[in-house]
Amino acid sequence: MARAMKNQMLVAGGDASAVLLEPLLVDVVCRVRRAGWYELDGTWVLPERVTPAYVLFMINFGTAEFTEADRRFTLGPGQTLLTSPHVVQSGRARSTELALSVVHFTAHSRGLPDAPPLAGLPSVITSSGPLHRRIARLGRRIADELSRGATGDRDLTPAMLAANGTCSQLVAELWRTAVAQGWQPAEEPARAEADLARLRPALELIGERYAEPLTVAELAAVVHLHPTYFAQLFRRTIGLSPGRYLSHVRLAHARELLLATGLGIDQVAMRTGHGSASYLSRVFRAAEGVPPGTYRRTGERLQP
Repeated sequence: MARAMKNQMLVAGGDASAVLLEPLLVDVVCRVRRAGWYELDGTWVLPERVTPAYVLFMINFGTAEFTEADRRFTLGPGQTLLTSPHVVQSGRARSTELALSVVHFTAHSRGLPDAPPLAGLPSVITSSGPLHRRIARLGRRIADELSRGATGDRDLTPAMLAANGTCSQLVAELWRTAVAQGWQPAEEPARAEADLARLRPALELIGERYAEPLTVAELAAVVHLHPTYFAQLFRRTIGLSPGRYLSHVRLAHARELLLATGLGIDQVAMRTGHGSASYLSRVFRAAEGVPPGTYRRTGERLQP
């Protein structure tokens, strides 16, 4: 399964880890894409999706189960799950009540994507007491700051700049927590990370031309692989076939256009490769449980 985190940082462990960590954390720049604080009941389900960003799920109360590609995690209070970009994920409540904070973000270090401070960070980090309260407070603060920057040029408002800065603090806090609990990054890059790097040109092509009828052969050609082997590698690494991944990317862009523009449903469908408003409506009902018009009115409150 894929962990979309490259540039492994080598550490010797213990105190040396913390020493090497600090200069890297100083250079991290986070950009928050979405954030929220949610109180859900036992019927909550997160449909299968792919996001272009890291996603942090921070459980404050209750229990939830998440799946990332072929891995499954059950989280309770004080636990945080970090999922990777471009990898299929889903989730559901496992208790009658569930409260969690969620942050979608991208991370860069010295201008490079997939910041080294996220390289190999464990998927699940457990905290308790004052530490958990501090992490939860940072997550809630990001959501509050994001809501204050919801109008105008979101990337440039003081509230958005504050949210991005708080996100960097949160990443640093999670890393320090993992190191303090004895975790160390692996000294050798995982095969999944190497496979993801090999697939990156194909992922970038999908990101640029998702509205076009891309074929497996075209995608395989940009990474110089036979289409059959490419499809097998893609499914093993991403957790989806190339076709299903393309469908998820199209749906993600449709969501963004619905929320950020006044384009008609038919225009959104054409710009995202769905072909028609009726087909986009069917896709939306299957993924979100509501048609595009309802999603536009309720916005991102529908799903963390």
